[in-house]
Amino acid sequence: AQDGILTLLSFVGILSVNLAILNLIPFPALDGGRVAFLGLEMVIGRKWRERIEGYANTLGMGVLLLLMVLVTINDLDRIGVWAKAANFLKSLK
Repeated sequence: AQDGILTLLSFVGILSVNLAILNLIPFPALDGGRVAFLGLEMVIGRKWRERIEGYANTLGMGVLLLLMVLVTINDLDRIGVWAKAANFLKSLK
């Protein structure tokens, strides 16, 4: 933001395009997964059972949440939070 409004707007635009592209990945629980299910319905010529699509979306969301937790743990490890917490706990003894 300190570099000016054009730089800030460019950055926001790049983030928006990046999010749109990632959201279109054909993975259940994302918009791309919905597009993939619709495409498969067109190919096979009949509607999916909603239960199957629901299970796939639930599993996909679980995988995405697990990935978010693992990335967060990795980031906390990279900045040294776990080592600081261990040192703090040792100092309490």
